[in-house]
Amino acid sequence: MMKPWTHRVVKRAHGAQGEMFDFPTAATFGNVDAALDYAAVFAAEQAAVGGAQIEVRTRAGGWTGHRGDTVAMWRAGRRVL
Repeated sequence: MMKPWTHRVVKRAHGAQGEMFDFPTAATFGNVDAALDYAAVFAAEQAAVGGAQIEVRTRAGGWTGHRGDTVAMWRAGRRVL
C-alpha cells in the first residue's frame, strides 16, 4: 500500500490580469524534508521566470476548498519563508 502524501510543491505566477494563480501541483511527498529538498531545486530552475513563486504546502484534508498551509516559499530562487 502506498503511503499517502502530506506535502506538495506548487508553482504560482501572475495571470494576465495580475492575479496570482496556481499551476497544477508539481509533486507530492510523504514528508516535509523531501518536499523542501525538491522545492529548493525546482525554485533554482524557475529563478529566471519573472514573478514565479514556489510553495511547499501541507495537505488540506477533505474537500473543504482549503488549499493547505504554506510552510515554505521561494521567489527568484531565494527562500523567503
